[in-house]
Amino acid sequence: MSSEREQAYLNLINQLLTCPSGEEAEILETHPELLDNGLVAVMLEEAERLREFGELNNANWLMDCAGILLGMNDNTSVAVTRKAEADRLLEQGIQQHKISQVREALQYWKQALTIYREIGDRQGEANSLGSLGLAYQSLGQFHRAIAFHEQSLEIKREIGDRQGEANSLGNLGIAYRSLGQFHRAIAFHEQSLEIKREIGDR
Repeated sequence: MSSEREQAYLNLINQLLTCPSGEEAEILETHPELLDNGLVAVMLEEAERLREFGELNNANWLMDCAGILLGMNDNTSVAVTRKAEADRLLEQGIQQHKISQVREALQYWKQALTIYREIGDRQGEANSLGSLGLAYQSLGQFHRAIAFHEQSLEIKREIGDRQGEANSLGNLGIAYRSLGQFHRAIAFHEQSLEIKREIGDR
């Protein structure tokens, strides 16, 4: 993509974000030559940048807009936007969980899981399931946590994610320890240790 083309996309995005509400469609109609996958890619990058600066409303608006534009183009690109949306939800859940907003994290992770399943992203699905397991652990619902960690483990084994497999086994060990089932906990931690040694994860 030429720098001139990229600048044109950024100017259009800036116009969209600063115009009075309701005028966005009109602005897009005046620039039909820019409505392509390149604009969508720049919108997604810009949304990510805005999110890092805490401008969530503008970031979310751009994500939605990119999704609409992709809908006009082709379905492959829609999956790309849906993935970006799911990744964003997963990350928001992580941030909420860090500040002990566990129920909020749960909501984000459930939404992410739904999207990952819709678009067939197995890695994302496994990560969401593992995150949900951690949330239920935090809430003291250890049996539910175990069920999610087991689903996550199954997918990680299927897709050959050894690091993820080791993490899931470790999480299962922690959950069983919380239930006082120490022998089972030890068995899971031993399996996790074995894989971590294999892959050189010090």
